[in-house]
Amino acid sequence: TFMYVPSVYGESNFQFDKGGDGIRIETNVSNYHHSITDQIQLMTKQKRSVVVFFQNNARLKDFTSSSFYHKLGRQKKLLTEDISNNDKEFVISKAATVGQVTISTAVFGRGTDFFCKDETIQRNGGVHVIQAFLSEEESEEIQIQGRTARQGKKGSYQMILLNSDLEEQFGLAKDWKDNNAKKDWYDCLSNAREKHRDAVCEKIEANLAIATEKDCNTHRYFDALLASDKKAASNIFSDIYTSFKRELVPSSIELDLAFLIDITGSMTPYTHATAATIKNMLFGSGSIVSKLNINFPKIEFYLRVGVMGFRDVDDDLEQFVERRSIEGGHFVDNNDFSIDFVESILNSPSGGGDTAEDLLGAIDRSARWSGPDDWTSMIKFMLLLTDAPAHGCCANVPNVDNYSVRHPCGLTPESVADSLIKNDIDLFICSYNPAATSHTEKELAMKYLSHKDNPELREITAIPMVPGTHSQSTEALGGHGQHIIFVLDQSGSMQHSWPGVVAAYNGYITRLRQNQRYSDLVSVVQFGTFADVTVKKQPILGIPSDLKFGCDQHTIFLPA
Repeated sequence: TFMYVPSVYGESNFQFDKGGDGIRIETNVSNYHHSITDQIQLMTKQKRSVVVFFQNNARLKDFTSSSFYHKLGRQKKLLTEDISNNDKEFVISKAATVGQVTISTAVFGRGTDFFCKDETIQRNGGVHVIQAFLSEEESEEIQIQGRTARQGKKGSYQMILLNSDLEEQFGLAKDWKDNNAKKDWYDCLSNAREKHRDAVCEKIEANLAIATEKDCNTHRYFDALLASDKKAASNIFSDIYTSFKRELVPSSIELDLAFLIDITGSMTPYTHATAATIKNMLFGSGSIVSKLNINFPKIEFYLRVGVMGFRDVDDDLEQFVERRSIEGGHFVDNNDFSIDFVESILNSPSGGGDTAEDLLGAIDRSARWSGPDDWTSMIKFMLLLTDAPAHGCCANVPNVDNYSVRHPCGLTPESVADSLIKNDIDLFICSYNPAATSHTEKELAMKYLSHKDNPELREITAIPMVPGTHSQSTEALGGHGQHIIFVLDQSGSMQHSWPGVVAAYNGYITRLRQNQRYSDLVSVVQFGTFADVTVKKQPILGIPSDLKFGCDQHTIFLPA
């Protein structure tokens, strides 16, 4: 039996529009931050106050570092655990005043009294609470809702969620909201949360059962000793020892795998191959986990994947494209989510200036990932997929590396090898142009192998993604790539077709530029009765786009 005691403040004035605008699901981080900002501005224009709860400091900092946060004006405060008690009290006391915006972490969603004494806010609907994440526990959600409409006052509550967080943390399909009516969204979220909680509880119960069995065996052993039953004590001790010895070979192993993908223009021909390669490594009978399970059937392997797309040094804000989990780390165990991100960054390769790329910057940045659960698994390895050498590792070849003397951040093969070794990370370099990357591979491999903290003599592995005969050496043609010669018929019969010839010529040159083939040389021979060299061994950045028609009467191939 139970007794229900009604509130002394009468009927609740709490509002949560579950079937309408009370739940917003955004598909990317920019839209997510924009939606939060939009709702804050809407409420403050109505002369109300707003309290926003993020799951943790990492997510709060992502928002406050965005351009959207600065659009909120001056009447905003941060409520985090690292500020002083006096500052906390001040922020809390100001939270329920007209126009005030309070950005907080979830820990202040429990028990913090944002009591509203401002009658203007009351007349306009009370304090508005935005929860920017889905709680794993319903009780936490109820507590956060309770930060408004307190003691009979008016108040409203809203969820603004990032769809990728729901996919990753609660296993919802990417298109779940498209397959459900909006009025059913909250039920879908609640069901996903319940399933997630059940899985957590099952794991806890399994661990508890193992611990209970060990405890029982230990008690049986001491009972046998106290009873002077040497034979029983010996047998029980043997069982205990055997069980501990078995545990030296773990029943499960986690692996951290980071894909570092060159997404500069020169990788355009390899985007589909790269996506297919990564997909095969994560799914099907040929996947990494499947092969490990065949070779080690008694061990359960769990793969966590991190993904980074990188461009060159001078590509500024677009140089590194990374994906973070809801907790702020870079690794997730949702392979579908990882593949979606891989395909999105490979969708439009761009950038890069010279032939060399910032391989050292990408490796060093990934090795230094320090978010929650980054590089925490027993086995850690990094796959770099590229078609270009690293800055400073081009064997003094001209016209290839704008930073051949010094990396802009001071990185060297030695410092990068040091970052890898200190974090116990194995590196695999997957090259679509082995001739161009060979010197980089040798430099890094030498520094890694000879590192003072590598007594096991672990090595960097180079994997050619194409046969060596198909790769293009940057050392060819005195530091240039290929010499491409256009031989164009300019006889009288070609007069009407000439604009199409020039358009095809320019289209090809455009593709070369998009693919960063800046080391290639171009020549153009135009012929009719006689032959003229109108462009001679010019770099593709300097060749003319307009080719004049010579209008010779005859077509004679020999002079050309």
